[in-house]
Amino acid sequence: MTNDKLLKEAQNGSMDAFASLVEACQPRLYAFVLKMVRSREEAEEIVQETFIRAYKNLWRYDNRASFITWLYAIALNLCKSALKKLKRMPLSLDDAMPGNKASHEAQSMDPSEHLADLEYRKEAHRLMAFLKPDQRACLVLKYMEGLSYAQIGRILRISEEAAKMKVYRAKKEILKRFPGGINHVL
Repeated sequence: MTNDKLLKEAQNGSMDAFASLVEACQPRLYAFVLKMVRSREEAEEIVQETFIRAYKNLWRYDNRASFITWLYAIALNLCKSALKKLKRMPLSLDDAMPGNKASHEAQSMDPSEHLADLEYRKEAHRLMAFLKPDQRACLVLKYMEGLSYAQIGRILRISEEAAKMKVYRAKKEILKRFPGGINHVL
């Protein structure tokens, strides 16, 4: 069954349909939240709260954006609140980069090349911690989640052009501290 059909059934009160939506969306949402807050425990709590809020507000979902985009918007607001509390927790490389391209490419890389790549990524994620939550979200959504500027704009409730500008400014800010370039890292 497609997400659209599941969503309609969930909006009509089907808990099974909503559970199927959660199962389908949870991995991507968790990966996004984990990259934002860098704490597995906090990410799990935020994802759970995102789904609770989504369920309570299913009647508000209007199909203008995809369901996952709507979930990202809810999660981002929760991440911003959590980040105010967490204030720059130490970065764990394992927490910050689950299942990213570093782990997938590791098998085909020379060990010294892999180590250098991991160090490069670790530094980039450390530097991202200095970005404002919206800037960090833009980079994660664009380069790690592969979303379009239009989708990022819907999540942040800004125009597509404003999303492009936020990504540009975030890249510019991180490049001040990381002159090697961010595209290789993200």
